[in-house]
Amino acid sequence: TIDVQTELIARLREILEVRDRALSVRDPGLLSDIYTTDCNCLKDGRALIATLRKDAVVWKGVRTSLAVRDVEEVNDRLWIIIADVTTPSVRIETESGRLIRVVPPERNRVRFALAKPVSETEWLLGHASTFD
Repeated sequence: TIDVQTELIARLREILEVRDRALSVRDPGLLSDIYTTDCNCLKDGRALIATLRKDAVVWKGVRTSLAVRDVEEVNDRLWIIIADVTTPSVRIETESGRLIRVVPPERNRVRFALAKPVSETEWLLGHASTFD
């Protein structure tokens, strides 16, 4: 179980890094390998990137960090991770570099559901929700 937990935490960190990179470079294709097909995060991420591209806007400084608080097995293909997620301030700029605004740093407690669908070899993010 400890080995699976270590694998899951590492995978969640990797998922967040890929998401950060997808937002920074505005590449929705990067999201396909980190989310389950029914995850709202996939649809929302693609929509956000489409908007960034349409509006010629870039996000600079996207870098999510994770402090895991709890890991719980639901079954051998579904685990829940509770973590504090921190993001630094992010600069929102035009493609030409003009500052639009700075989003202040945030810290949220998030419940992540990581799933390994039968057809997959990697753990995928199936759901993420914030709570108090």
